[in-house]
Amino acid sequence: IPVLTGKDNSFYPNYDPSDPVAAGERGYYFNGVSSYMQLPPHDNDNHKELVIAPKFTMVFWSMPKTAGGVLFEKADINDLTNCYIRLEIYTDQLAVRLGGNLYQLLNTVTLDQWSFLVFRSYVEYSNYKISFSVNGNSAVKSLGNYFYKDSTDQYACNIGAIYNSASSRGLFFHGFLWEFRIYNTDYDPSGLLQTSSCAGGCTYCPNDNSDQCLPTCSMNEYWDDDSCKPCHSNCQILGCVRSDISCNLCNDQLCKACEDPFTCQACIDNASSSNSCQCDTNYFWNC
Repeated sequence: IPVLTGKDNSFYPNYDPSDPVAAGERGYYFNGVSSYMQLPPHDNDNHKELVIAPKFTMVFWSMPKTAGGVLFEKADINDLTNCYIRLEIYTDQLAVRLGGNLYQLLNTVTLDQWSFLVFRSYVEYSNYKISFSVNGNSAVKSLGNYFYKDSTDQYACNIGAIYNSASSRGLFFHGFLWEFRIYNTDYDPSGLLQTSSCAGGCTYCPNDNSDQCLPTCSMNEYWDDDSCKPCHSNCQILGCVRSDISCNLCNDQLCKACEDPFTCQACIDNASSSNSCQCDTNYFWNC
């Protein structure tokens, strides 16, 4: 499914205020004020749609910085009171709005810590049920004969905010989002959660992260494989992956822009590249 960061396809290193910011080893940082992502429909969706089945599973690795804020919403653009589905951190607990009804179960989400969040809609003995799970601890509510019926027309779909209008969003999420998955089935995601032998001081970590905890560094810090270190004063908003003035996410310090940490697109001034950036003749690197 094609995803837009913010209002259009501009992104790193040319961020728009609506873009979440890429954060080394932490996914994306949502500032709680203006940043969000769009799922189809949008201008770059290649005519793809997101249709959610009555039985579905949503999985998040998230580290909220403040209470409140929306993780995911699919809403009717012609009736903003009708959110087809909205998952949010309501005070410090997970909540979902389905068809105008708010369901809140007592699963506490800890601020400034990574949580493995799961929301499921499923059928058991002819009863439709929903469940919330935080780090493997689940709570269930029966909906009886009610089941989720998705819309395929005149909708907006966002990560990290709700839809107010074509040019406006609200109820912004503040924190980091390392992963978000949607399964159009009653999927058991327990295999994505590791509950032992996590290196780095955490109890829970992603199962495919080489036994490593996700760093809890703030946006103006970076992880040096041992602890969180402060970024350079130039990098308080954009973050960094090391202590230098560049504020970029490139593994190569002489790289000015990269499409991912290891693929350099352009070197800094007075450097050039065949395979990796090197200082030009008569120049040397001074960090």
